[in-house]
Amino acid sequence: MEMPRRFEVGPPRRVLFIGSPGAGAARLAKLASGRFSLPLIDLAQAPRQPEATWRDDLQALAEETDWAVAGFDAQTADILSRRAEWLVWIDLPVSSCFSAVVREHLKARVSPQALKKPASGKRPSLWARLRQIAHYPAEVSPRIIATIERERRNRTIYILRTKREVREFAATIGSDFGGANRLNGKLK
Repeated sequence: MEMPRRFEVGPPRRVLFIGSPGAGAARLAKLASGRFSLPLIDLAQAPRQPEATWRDDLQALAEETDWAVAGFDAQTADILSRRAEWLVWIDLPVSSCFSAVVREHLKARVSPQALKKPASGKRPSLWARLRQIAHYPAEVSPRIIATIERERRNRTIYILRTKREVREFAATIGSDFGGANRLNGKLK
């Protein structure tokens, strides 16, 4: 009887976290950044530039050796997804994202210092963020699904659809990378 082979898999060097506002992509990216010693980039906090400059900046970022990026820009997702070793889609229900954004908004009203301001200096209004969440399933999700279909053979893809899966994933990357608790997301 032949003994099974063991493969040593190191931690990822480029991880892309995507999800609707309020899904927790930035929070998971921060956790992965700390766990795997990766520079953290939150696209929601990045200063917005003209399309050509933005694509050039993202292309330069994608060529970097290590990164944990939170955010999904539909026009430029192809750049980062092609280089990511892990693609993590937090596909929570709209109601979960709504409640997270409302809680964050209320927290900011009580303590304005609690939230980081984007590089532009202005946070989108609550209504603008809620509109983004409401339109996400119809406008952005199909692009993410197309990206996953295109890239699924080339990288590790996690699709987290419940808060429980998000907590389990966070616990997995927060402790023993690649252990028995590793989740394997699947398209339904």
